[in-house]
Amino acid sequence: MDVLRQELPYPVFSVGPCIPYTSLQAGEHHAGREEEEPYMAWLDSQPVGLVLYVSLGSFLSVSNAQLDEIAIGLAESKVRFLWVLHGDAARSGVRDILRGRDVASDSMVVPWSDQLKVMCHPSVSGFFTHYGMNSTLEAVHAGVPMLTLPIAFDQPIVSRLVVDEWKIGYGLREKARDEDDVVGREEIAAWIPISPYAST
Repeated sequence: MDVLRQELPYPVFSVGPCIPYTSLQAGEHHAGREEEEPYMAWLDSQPVGLVLYVSLGSFLSVSNAQLDEIAIGLAESKVRFLWVLHGDAARSGVRDILRGRDVASDSMVVPWSDQLKVMCHPSVSGFFTHYGMNSTLEAVHAGVPMLTLPIAFDQPIVSRLVVDEWKIGYGLREKARDEDDVVGREEIAAWIPISPYAST
């Protein structure tokens, strides 16, 4: 900040991250959209409080082996989920796994979502996340508990805050040590049913 203040001809202040206001009231999560996204319509069709939202970041992601384990673990947990997954090949591979395990009707895999609106939707009551700071703040705003799979940078630290200090999340691991450090399907499937968002 000091360097920016010295170099720029105008005042520089540190502000944020800021979260735009989104109502937590049922029925108001579509406000401001003229055309409803298919994933919001899908969320509307799900029972209240039984959907797990899955998003592991926009820039870094887990290995293909880890993606497969997450997909199989989610399928074996029998939880309903909305998964934001970047990359056509990754989405195609995950969808194939889900179809093969007959859970495609209880899940949706999309390339993008309005994350804050999704987490404020009444059907969503859990967030499987990499623990990026913005995602974490949005989950706190929405009152949604988190399941952690940190990848890099500040994510292990944020994960420790959420799990150990704030006690509003569950930890799968502290962080990935290398490409071969994969959290198995059994561990993923075992954690989800004991979380508040497990389906009954």
